[in-house]
Amino acid sequence: MILGPGGRGVAIATEDPKAATFDRLTLRAAGIPGVLVEDLGLTLHERPPTPEEAAARWAVVTRRVAIVREGDRLAIGRPDGSVAVQEPPSLSSDMLRLEAPPPRVAIFGGAWTAEDEPDYGETRRFGESMAAAGVHVLCGGYGGVMEAAARGASEAGGVAIGVTISAWTGRVTPSPWLTHRADAVSLLARYPLLLDADAWVAFPGGVGTLAEVAQCWNLMQMSIDRRPLIAVGDRWGRILDSLRKELIVRDPGDLELASESGASEAAEAVLAALGR
Repeated sequence: MILGPGGRGVAIATEDPKAATFDRLTLRAAGIPGVLVEDLGLTLHERPPTPEEAAARWAVVTRRVAIVREGDRLAIGRPDGSVAVQEPPSLSSDMLRLEAPPPRVAIFGGAWTAEDEPDYGETRRFGESMAAAGVHVLCGGYGGVMEAAARGASEAGGVAIGVTISAWTGRVTPSPWLTHRADAVSLLARYPLLLDADAWVAFPGGVGTLAEVAQCWNLMQMSIDRRPLIAVGDRWGRILDSLRKELIVRDPGDLELASESGASEAAEAVLAALGR
């Protein structure tokens, strides 16, 4: 799989199944990992009007090079939103090489946090500070903390990406503040994209937020380079203290992979870690 922290490869979003399969085989022959977005269990919430727009949106969402072939044209999108067009279409490792993508922070938190609650305001300001520094904001795409993060980022002119779940359509209302939205086919299909970030910040939430924090924590234990995993607020301080007392680990240093702080301190720590 190309998605997830540390993943590499190309997202193939060509709608013609035969052309998409041809592109995947061409990439494989060149030693470049490539996968159809359908195989990732992802769709864009709205169908883009042109191949160029589709390639750009998929590239921003997946933080990978994305290609869309239509007839004799090939649109190649990059995570910064830029697009190149090849006529006639051709693929090479040089044109698909990915430079460092825009930095991204994933924000986790409860869906039921109300707009008049302090956590909402703190998350909104956090999203604003990320966007002002050119950092893309990634969230689950629904209300509460997720809405606050997306709202802060989009109001500041930044990128706010939401990963919603198609099976929940009609049950939960997505945030209206997202600049980019992808629908995952299931909760599990959502994780590789939702966790693909350079830093993770958790505001107060419920079981889903706890699961996301645990996933990030475990990823750093076992497979990826360390990066900020910061839990905001006194609730998280109590939860992490309890977990540190009860969890069984081989290396005591693993217990310090997650830290807790206030919202403004978390923003400073993330921007410092990202060189912003």
